[in-house]
Amino acid sequence: VLIKFNIKQWYQRRVREISKVFINYGVVTSVKLVPPSGCAFVEFRSIKATRKIHNLVKTNKDAITVGGKPVHVVPSAIEPQPSFEELKANPEKKIFINNLPSDVTVPDIYFTFAIHGQLKEVMITENKLTAVLEFSTVKSAKKILSMFDNGHKFTILDACVSVSPTLFQ
Repeated sequence: VLIKFNIKQWYQRRVREISKVFINYGVVTSVKLVPPSGCAFVEFRSIKATRKIHNLVKTNKDAITVGGKPVHVVPSAIEPQPSFEELKANPEKKIFINNLPSDVTVPDIYFTFAIHGQLKEVMITENKLTAVLEFSTVKSAKKILSMFDNGHKFTILDACVSVSPTLFQ
């Protein structure tokens, strides 16, 4: 589940406050704040909890609040896996991350790359060895590729990952 809210107002709010809100829907296994983007990732033990929240916000988008403010909820775990055709769409805004550790999560990837540009979407392939990052702008995607080409090392969970503009490189 991806929650968006104005992090500047809520930067001092603790993860506990978010957990207290979402524990009502299922067992929360982790909450990770992403300060520059205004997002938080809430991970549940079961997909059932994610579906419960998704159904709730479909009928009332302001149903969930944190600190009295409604939050925008995007249930990421119940979305279908992208097809190869979808992965090829908008290639100029996408980059591929390869050699991921097997226990990687979307927040792990997000924390590594969001500081370099606004991420629109992070998708981990079914085999969990590759991820597709779609940035909001072509400039952000090119920045990451340029950094990698110039020797910058990106690490996720202590694993050095590779970056490429296409799926099979």
